[in-house]
Amino acid sequence: MSDRFHLPRAWPQRLAEFKIPLPSLLHRAGLPEIFFQQENIYATTAQVFALWRAVRDMTPDPAIGLKMGEEPRIELCHPATVAAVCSYAADPICCPKCGTTMRIVAFIERHQTEVIEKILRHCGLWDEPSARAPLSAKLSVTG
Repeated sequence: MSDRFHLPRAWPQRLAEFKIPLPSLLHRAGLPEIFFQQENIYATTAQVFALWRAVRDMTPDPAIGLKMGEEPRIELCHPATVAAVCSYAADPICCPKCGTTMRIVAFIERHQTEVIEKILRHCGLWDEPSARAPLSAKLSVTG
C-alpha cells in the first residue's frame, strides 16, 4: 500500500481565506516552498500530519479543520462532487447504527484506490477481492 495521499488543489486558496500565509505554513511544516505548485499534489502521511500541525499552530481556532472543509467554492469542485453534494442535500445519509444524519467530511476520487482501501481496512469493511471464476469453455445458446 502506498504512503502517498492526494491533496486538494484548493488548499492554498482555503488557507488564504483563513489568513494563513502559505510560505509560513510550509516553513513551519518543514516542506519546500514549491510544495503546492505541483500539478498533482501528493504528500506522505508524515507530511499531511506536519501540515495539519502547522495549521493548528498558526490559528487559535480549534475548528479550523472543519471550517476548511466547509462550503468549498463550487468552481474548485469536480462535477461528480457537485452531483454528490446536491443529491446528499435532497436525501441525506443516515448512520445505520444510530440513525442520525451523517455529514460529508471528505471526497475521495476513484483513482485514490490506496486511500479507499486504507479507510475501509481501518473501519473493518475491506473485503479482499475474490478471484474470478474461470469462464466456461462452451457457452450454451438457447433460442
